[in-house]
Amino acid sequence: MIRISLLLSIGLLFANSANAVCRFNSGARSIFTIPPATIQISADTAVDGSIPIAEFESSQLGHDIIYSHCDIGSEYGKRVIDLLDYDTSERTFKTNVPGIVIKPLWQNGDGRWGRFPSTSYIPPHGDSPTVIYYHPSISKFKIQFFKISDNVQLSDPDGDVLITPGDIAYTYLMNSDPSAFLTKLAVSEIRLVSTPVCTADSAKTVNFEQVTPVMLRNGVAKKLDFAINCKSDYGSFIASASLTTKTPSADASTILVTDAGGNTDRLKIKIEDSSGKTIMVNGSNSEQLSSTVSQSDAEFHWTATLLPVGSTSPVAGNFSAKAEIVFDIQ
Repeated sequence: MIRISLLLSIGLLFANSANAVCRFNSGARSIFTIPPATIQISADTAVDGSIPIAEFESSQLGHDIIYSHCDIGSEYGKRVIDLLDYDTSERTFKTNVPGIVIKPLWQNGDGRWGRFPSTSYIPPHGDSPTVIYYHPSISKFKIQFFKISDNVQLSDPDGDVLITPGDIAYTYLMNSDPSAFLTKLAVSEIRLVSTPVCTADSAKTVNFEQVTPVMLRNGVAKKLDFAINCKSDYGSFIASASLTTKTPSADASTILVTDAGGNTDRLKIKIEDSSGKTIMVNGSNSEQLSSTVSQSDAEFHWTATLLPVGSTSPVAGNFSAKAEIVFDIQ
């Protein structure tokens, strides 16, 4: 009596049979796909070879692929296409972006993810001289991406291409040539974008000290210097600074000041950028500093000028005003 045993997954290695043969039973070779995607990270995303920055799964196979009467020792396995080794122990491969690697995986319906490449041989199963080999309908591919360097070098704000479209992995039985695949994974374009991580100066106080009516007539100017430091995977960053306040003048060109008597119609503060241009206090314009090297300070040198409003003198004593500097980083 000939008995045919069912093989789901094999973890043992046996010598390859010189005349290994399997008989096609049912199903069809299939190409799996992963659609276009953009991965987003920040410049301080941790380097970690075990936790992916992103992963994508294909859909399931959807039907069984079955081969019967497979000889003991028939070879089967997994291979990659046009991927260059990065770490053979972790089975990771280089992408187009240094510092980011890809790991393709295959699940043969048993809940375990197998890494690429691998070579195995069908072992004996009981007393049967042949066994069944198959990919169940729930089989699928997955790809993972890992950040393995603190210095990821990007150049395209719209996304650097990690993986170009094409075939990258396949499974096989008996014949490991890519054209003889049982299942194959084709990926669409995968891109990577990174957000700078920044630290701005703490709150700034502009102290006008003692101001006399004579001084006020001509305006009292004080320096308003501040900076922001950003780490960027693009090597440099663009910093823009604008200003907002809850007490703007009617034309939003100055900040209204509260004097010692609680009046807000006797003093105002005008803010000018490093070139002398008025910074509106409703966020409608800004000063931009371009191409600041990553992890360096983008330094702004503004001027705050205290001015009178009308002819009525402010009440003697302390006066105050508040505003907020808003950064936009690219």
